Amino acid sequence: MAPIVTSFTARLEPKLPAPLDPTPFQKRLLRNPYAVALSKPVRSCALTRTWLPRSFLQPFELVPRPETDELWYLPRDLSARVPREERYVTEDNKRVRPGRRNYVLANKELLEAVNKKRSGLTGSWARFTNPTVGAGAKLRWRADMDEFVCKMMRKKVEEELVALVKWNKGQISHAKTWDAVVRKKQMGALLWLGSYAESTDASEPLAEGGAAENLHRAPTTSSPITDEKGPGPFAMISYPPHWEKKLPLHNLVMLLGQEGVDSLRAQFPNFMCHEFVVVKDKQQTLSVRQWLWKLQQFLSKSEDN
Repeated sequence: MAPIVTSFTARLEPKLPAPLDPTPFQKRLLRNPYAVALSKPVRSCALTRTWLPRSFLQPFELVPRPETDELWYLPRDLSARVPREERYVTEDNKRVRPGRRNYVLANKELLEAVNKKRSGLTGSWARFTNPTVGAGAKLRWRADMDEFVCKMMRKKVEEELVALVKWNKGQISHAKTWDAVVRKKQMGALLWLGSYAESTDASEPLAEGGAAENLHRAPTTSSPITDEKGPGPFAMISYPPHWEKKLPLHNLVMLLGQEGVDSLRAQFPNFMCHEFVVVKDKQQTLSVRQWLWKLQQFLSKSEDN
């Protein structure tokens, strides 16, 4: 049977319980963001008809606007939950789900083409299927959906990083130089925040909000990153014999924007005011590593692939 059909019918079969005593290989798979992403159910992109695991797609769902009778498409996993009392009410006064989930490739260029004239995909959001919504329903799509999803996804990544730093118990650490990076163990991902300059008084912590003023934009001599703009999209690093595998190198300035990086440095001046931040390869960091990779995929352009 075809893999797509198998994945569709697999949901009807009872799921096997998680192993009580997983093997070391199973433990590595459970904390591997790429293995977890590939294990998700396969869904079809409503615009390109491409079948991919759900992790590579952006789900949209109709959300009612309280003051009007309009239903707006919003990114389901990035939006706040709609209160039960505000959900769409039919003529029979029965509360129903506003519509099914419609999946689209998680890519900014694709969402931009939906609102761009003569792109071949102009207004293609009308292809979404919503069997529970009547024919006369007023469906709406944001004219700036690509920027809106980008903003929400950046906010999600920033929230994940903030939560990880606040409850840090060895899952994340910083490194001033590349020499300090290569000495780290159990690395899952490396974040580049831009070069930094140490405070004149090393014993005094940086003042809150003063992170941006203490940054030095020139790259450090020990760092292999020579471009002042930082690593490019989908950058990978390998430094044998210290690391046995390649690791993703995320450019946070590119992913979150300079404002996002400055916000993190203002909240955690003693932690984020360094060139590198190391995310460990642990189960507790799985979510943030997944969102970092999804944001990287969302911002990627056709020439990057």
